[in-house]
Amino acid sequence: ALPPEPAAGAPASISVAVRLPDGARLTRRFAASDPVASLYDFVVSARAPGAARGSFTLVSSFPRRALDPAAGSLAGAGLTHPSEALLVEPKK
Repeated sequence: ALPPEPAAGAPASISVAVRLPDGARLTRRFAASDPVASLYDFVVSARAPGAARGSFTLVSSFPRRALDPAAGSLAGAGLTHPSEALLVEPKK
């Protein structure tokens, strides 16, 4: 269950681009107060190849850090810019 997508230009919204292992990209806006788990739900709901629940980790490229789906809000996890880029890393 994804939270509603904020309107373009809404205050405290974050546009997130997710790069998949095959090079494809997914994009969506989230509220800064949305939980990190909603990012994982978004990737799974997009039926991304190889992105079954629990089979991947979302990571930021710089500074490199893994986002824990059990963490709090996106802002609390350090996603504070209006535009963020993440990578899907398959778990080994």
